[in-house]
Amino acid sequence: MVAMDDVTDDGSIIFGKNSDRQTNEPLSIRYIPSAIYPSNSKIRTTYIEIDQVEKTHSCILFSPTNIYGAEMGFNSHGLVIGNEALFTKIPCYSEGLTGMDLVRLVLERCSSSREGKETIIDLLNKYGQGGNCGFTSPFYYHSSFLIVDSNECWIIETVGKEYAAKRITKGIHTISNRISFGKVNTFDEYSKNLIEQAISNGWCNSIEDFHFEKCYSGNVNKIRQSRSFDLISKQSKKHPGKSCQFNVMDMFNVLRDHQQSKDCPGNGLTNVDICMHGAFGPIRFNQTTGSLVSVIPKSKNQLPIHYATCTSLPCLSIFKPIWLDSSSIPPTFISSRDNFLSNASITYSSNNIWWKSEIVNRNIMKYYQKLIQQIQIERNLLENQFIYKSNKLSSRYISEEQRNHFTIFAFDQVDQLINKWFSRAYSLSFEMKSELFFFQELTWEGWRKSAKIPKQLLNYAKDVRYSPYNLISIDSHGHGETTGRGEDFTFWDTASDSLQLLTKLGLNQFYVLGTTQGGCIALRMALLEPQRVKGLILLGTTVYSATEQTKANARKSRDKWCEAKIPSDEAIVARTASFGGPTRVDEKVYEKLKEMWIKRYAGPEGYDPALNCLLNRDAIDDKLGQINVPALVLHGADDRVFPAQDAKEWSSKLPKLWKFEIIERGVHHLSLTEPGDEVAAQLIPQFITETLKSSAGSLLAPKFYRDRLAECFKSSIWRIAPNRNNKHPVPSSTLLTEICILTTTDNGKHENSSKIHLK
Repeated sequence: MVAMDDVTDDGSIIFGKNSDRQTNEPLSIRYIPSAIYPSNSKIRTTYIEIDQVEKTHSCILFSPTNIYGAEMGFNSHGLVIGNEALFTKIPCYSEGLTGMDLVRLVLERCSSSREGKETIIDLLNKYGQGGNCGFTSPFYYHSSFLIVDSNECWIIETVGKEYAAKRITKGIHTISNRISFGKVNTFDEYSKNLIEQAISNGWCNSIEDFHFEKCYSGNVNKIRQSRSFDLISKQSKKHPGKSCQFNVMDMFNVLRDHQQSKDCPGNGLTNVDICMHGAFGPIRFNQTTGSLVSVIPKSKNQLPIHYATCTSLPCLSIFKPIWLDSSSIPPTFISSRDNFLSNASITYSSNNIWWKSEIVNRNIMKYYQKLIQQIQIERNLLENQFIYKSNKLSSRYISEEQRNHFTIFAFDQVDQLINKWFSRAYSLSFEMKSELFFFQELTWEGWRKSAKIPKQLLNYAKDVRYSPYNLISIDSHGHGETTGRGEDFTFWDTASDSLQLLTKLGLNQFYVLGTTQGGCIALRMALLEPQRVKGLILLGTTVYSATEQTKANARKSRDKWCEAKIPSDEAIVARTASFGGPTRVDEKVYEKLKEMWIKRYAGPEGYDPALNCLLNRDAIDDKLGQINVPALVLHGADDRVFPAQDAKEWSSKLPKLWKFEIIERGVHHLSLTEPGDEVAAQLIPQFITETLKSSAGSLLAPKFYRDRLAECFKSSIWRIAPNRNNKHPVPSSTLLTEICILTTTDNGKHENSSKIHLK
């Protein structure tokens, strides 16, 4: 759709389009740089090989999977084009150029909309159009195009090699999946055979009788096209006495429209909203997978601003600014790979912008009515900030570097906000059941499986709150993937932050399991908020402060570790003393530990904060009488870090000690080696069963123990890493401290696990 300069508030031309594809089909954003080719070069499009031109323009494409071309895009000359499927009476099964191929070819070869129109006509005449444009099922159609530059717009509607075209200079115009042209006087140009073909097929008798839509259109309704036209018309006249009022935010809102299903866009058997949502129903397998709004100024001193979601469902997405001119290169996260067969992962990928947002959107859809009002407020606020700043940066006198920095900033701001949305949706799974009805859940569960999305990230079968057990592992400060500012912290800090996190997740009561330093944190959590802790499971921990001899030895080890950029083998082996040396664990586990240690604790900035926390801990043995909760204490007989006799002494001061057991041949990290893991696997379920008094609770467990617990309770583990810039994810078997939360019920089974990193 397009709003020309006579109806916009600033005299610009505003283009907008939603890409509607199959629900699991990612829409990738690709940068194609300009290029020069030898004479007589060929280029392979989706299905056929065609002649290449000698010079092409740089462009940015929004492309479905396995397609050479694009649904929409823009180039360095400010030319913008979008493609719509046209369903007609003429079959389109033979392979030729697809409509999406033509979108890319226009952007690469043309600098004006008129030139784009001529290019489409020439290429259709030479190569024809056709071919499957579907994702997982066949999908054949003809194409219409809306091409816009700073002066005019052309609409081209095609049937095979035939076409009609109309020049637009004023007003509002929309195209959809149905032919919009009627009598010959409704368009400016047409192919010679267009009318003759209709006459020969008996669809009309003469040129006077010819009506493009009535002669050629298939059985497609006009609801979406009429709705978009009405919305733009209404917004362009929102203030009496002002004729030019339509703006970029209005176009965002048009693309987000839910006329037919305002409260719950997943309801209904048809899918006619402009913001299309996939759902249960015979024709509801498509949804809006990406959106683009382009603002093309009249002034030559201003660059066009292109706002793209790069994600599905504009109602749950944020439009982010991107610029492109002949001298600029967009930020590197916009892919420049031109291998269109692999431009996006067709199944879930945690490193892909589209898929990451998809996880957020699908979790939100489970609680859409509950969440959408606050999302709209936050979304609109951020977009207004982007628009204000983008308008200032669009001057050609502003450096390309400043614009690129702002694009990166905008994407990062959105990333932070959708992380909050995800947390909000996830928290609701502890408080209420999904709003989706049974068949909707079945439909979305089928799409989840097809996309290979981990069930722990997106669970339609049962809300987290209603699972018998839920294990949530938290990396403590200084360890795993929890990021920090290089500042010192204490066990009290991690305990307090963990309690705040549990509050955010809606967990009011829980068991806490901590191994080694995790036990130090668990005890402090019980001291801070004893009313919330249902029980403590403590493995190889202490309540005493570090001795001076311990501190001196630890600092010697620290100096040895930090003397080189990569720690020596000797320093690495020394760290294994806590679990009896490298031969006491599986070789693969040891290799993972080495990799994690080197990455997480490299240099003083990685090593010192965690070490200082351990060495400067305060003694809490005089406070144990305040911990009036059941406690299971396990300690290795061969623990070289915290002596077993000390553990026996301090554990006796716990008012509700359920059991203290010294495990023969057990080392400091009981969870890493036999027999510690075997004894714990027997005692932990017994402890929970006997001490559980209410219908629901939670367990906090140590980091490495997570896998043992998972095996014991037959759970599956998953991780949440909010820092998307982390290029070195830590192996799940991180050794030092961790806290895990396990929600339980009386039936004593364990189902769901999750991993969270403090920031």
